[in-house]
Amino acid sequence: MRSILIFICLIFSFGGQGQEEEKSQMWKVEISGALNNYPAWEVEPSVTFLPIPYVGITMGLLFCNTIDRGSYTGTSKDGLWFWDSDRDDPGCHFFALRPAIQLVTPAFKFGKDKDTGLSLVISPGLTIPLPVNQEFNIDYIPNSPGVWIPQKFDHIKNKGGKSLFYHIKGMLSLDINRQYILSAGYAFSNFDLYSGGRNLIVEGERLSMPKIRFMHSGFLSIGYRF
Repeated sequence: MRSILIFICLIFSFGGQGQEEEKSQMWKVEISGALNNYPAWEVEPSVTFLPIPYVGITMGLLFCNTIDRGSYTGTSKDGLWFWDSDRDDPGCHFFALRPAIQLVTPAFKFGKDKDTGLSLVISPGLTIPLPVNQEFNIDYIPNSPGVWIPQKFDHIKNKGGKSLFYHIKGMLSLDINRQYILSAGYAFSNFDLYSGGRNLIVEGERLSMPKIRFMHSGFLSIGYRF
């Protein structure tokens, strides 16, 4: 009887360790860097919860900015003033939330101890810009030689910016020691990097901003499972 009890205790002990090991693989954190066709750079840290081995829920926070930067400038309708935006950036979205579903294929195992695996990951999701609408302060300087001190000011805010976009990511992920992750992939999206400034108007005219139909991004990422 004593031997049976010890055997049962051992089963529960190993079962508990197995569950802990399984639970320890239900989360992963990743950070990716990308370049897109605006052209702009992107950095996106993310957290993924995998309640079952091949399906997960991801939340990412996108940081981005264009490679070419510069302020908007112009001349007033009456020609008496030179105006300039007070921000040295193109008015693109700097931040966006990225909730998504993550679908993972079974890993192709290799290596001496079969502790390295290669899998394909498909991740469809949403891109939600923060904030939806951009704002600018406009400085007016007299349009005459030798005068550089702003003497008039205006504040403009975009209206009607789009608040929701879709994206689809595909990547090859290399799992090392069941903990470390290296990935390379491609993302396709209808995310308009300048959607928050399409209706910014100065002197009766909309600011001219780059526009492309679809965003294409190539990225690399590193991650950790726990």
